[in-house]
Amino acid sequence: MRTNKTIRFIPAWLILLLLLIQASCKNDDIVPKLEMQTNHSIGITELQKIYLKKNIKEKTKEDFKEGSSINYEPDWSSVKQEIIDDSTTYFLVRVKPVVDDGKERREVTTINSIPFLLFSNTDRVFIGKFLVIDSNIESQFLKNGTLKLKDLITNHTSLFVYKDGTVLSDKNNQANRISKLTSTSRSQSCITIVTCDWYTDCQGTLYLATSPYGTCNVPASSSPCDYSAAWSQRASIIDIVCNDDPTPPGGDNGGGSGTGTWTPSSEWAADVSLNLLEEAPGDIITDIKSYLSVFNRNQGIYLTIYVEQPKYNSRDTWSGFPTDPNVGHTWVALNQGNVTRVVGFYPSSSVNPFTKNTSPSVLVDDSGHAASVSFSFNVPATNTVNVLNTISSYNTLYNLDSYNCTTFAIDVAKAGGLNLPSTSGRWPGGGGFNPGDLGQDLRTFRPPSRGHSFRTPRSGSTFVSTSNSN
Repeated sequence: MRTNKTIRFIPAWLILLLLLIQASCKNDDIVPKLEMQTNHSIGITELQKIYLKKNIKEKTKEDFKEGSSINYEPDWSSVKQEIIDDSTTYFLVRVKPVVDDGKERREVTTINSIPFLLFSNTDRVFIGKFLVIDSNIESQFLKNGTLKLKDLITNHTSLFVYKDGTVLSDKNNQANRISKLTSTSRSQSCITIVTCDWYTDCQGTLYLATSPYGTCNVPASSSPCDYSAAWSQRASIIDIVCNDDPTPPGGDNGGGSGTGTWTPSSEWAADVSLNLLEEAPGDIITDIKSYLSVFNRNQGIYLTIYVEQPKYNSRDTWSGFPTDPNVGHTWVALNQGNVTRVVGFYPSSSVNPFTKNTSPSVLVDDSGHAASVSFSFNVPATNTVNVLNTISSYNTLYNLDSYNCTTFAIDVAKAGGLNLPSTSGRWPGGGGFNPGDLGQDLRTFRPPSRGHSFRTPRSGSTFVSTSNSN
C-alpha cells in the first residue's frame, strides 16, 4: 500500500519520461538512426577530415600476432563514388594492410581479399573486405565473392554474396541468412562469428589469406612461394553479424541498390597540384622566334590542332582521381614542305584552381605527344605571318580559366583564318575552354573546304602526334 501511495504522487511528466526511456531501451541492439545528408560532391579533403575526426585508423586496426598489429592505410588517390539514391552517396577508398610491430612496417599482400573503406556521405564509415575464390581477385571485385561490411560506428557487420556483379536476394543470400539464424520477435538479432586469417612469409614478403567468413579453414590454395611454406594462423577476427544490413555497394553490373557505376569523386582535393609541365614530352622553347625562323613567311602552311582529351570521345573536363586529375592538353603543329614545328602552351609552375590558377607561361616542343583528336587545314600565304606572330607573341601569363593551352590553340587557328568551335566547360574550382569540349567539337566540325582533314585513332584511344623535322 505504501508503494502504491508513492506512485500516486509521481508527476505526470516523470511517468512520461520513464515510458520514453523504457521504449528506447527495449532493444539495446537497435542501430541508432543516423541522419543522412544529401551530398554527391564531397571532396578528398573532407573525407580525410572525417577519417581523422572519427579516429578510423584506430578503429580499423587488427591484431596480427603478439606485439604487432595490422593497420589499413588509405590510398586517397583511389577514391571513387557511387550514387545510391537522392540522399546517399558512397565513397570507396582502397586501403593497404601494413604490419607494424613498433620497430618496422611491412606491407602485406592479400591473396584472396580486397580491403577498403566505404564512406556513406559524411555520417557513416565502414571497413569492407571482399573475399573471392578466383585467383584474379581484381577482376572479381564486387562481382563474384562475399563482402563483409563492418559499420565502424555501431561495430555491427553485414555479409553479402555477389554473383556476376549482382547481390543475391535475401532468399538466396546464404551470407545474409547467417544474421537471421537467431531471429526472434525483436526487430533485430545478432550473432557472433569467428573468422581466421592465415599468413606466410615468402622470401621477405608477407602474404595474407582469409578463410570463408565464419570459419577457420586452412587456405586451400598453395603458398605463393616458389617453395613449400606453411600457413600460420594469426589472431582470430570476431564479428557481430546483424540483420540491420545497409545498402550494399554496387558492382560494375549493378550489384546492390545503387547505380552500379563507380566514378572518380566529383571534387578535387583542396591542395591539388596540376604540374602540367612535368607531363610535357619535350623541352621548353627558349627562343620561339628562332624556333619558327625555318618557315618562309610568304608561303602557306599546313596547321594541325592536336587534342588529348581527358576521357576519350567525351566532353569530360578531367578524368582520373581527385588528388591527381588528368585535364588533357591541346597543342599545334605547323608544316611547310619538309619543315615541321610542334608547339604547346604550358604554365611554368604548378597551378591550383582554388588558390593559384595562374603562372608565368612557357612554350614547349610537344613532338610525339599522344593525341586523341586532330584537325588540320591549309593556311593561305596571306595568313602565315599572322600565325607565326601569334605564336611568337604568346600570352606570358597562363591562366587555368581564361587563357590555357586550349585558348592558345584556338587563337593560333583564328590567326590562320579559321574560327574553331569554342565550347566552355566546368571543372572543380573553375571553368573555360578545355581539351574535352574542343575534342568533341572537332569530331563534328566541318568548315567550308579549306583542304582540311580530321583524324582519330585507328585503334585504342590515342595516336602519336607529328614531330619536328628539319
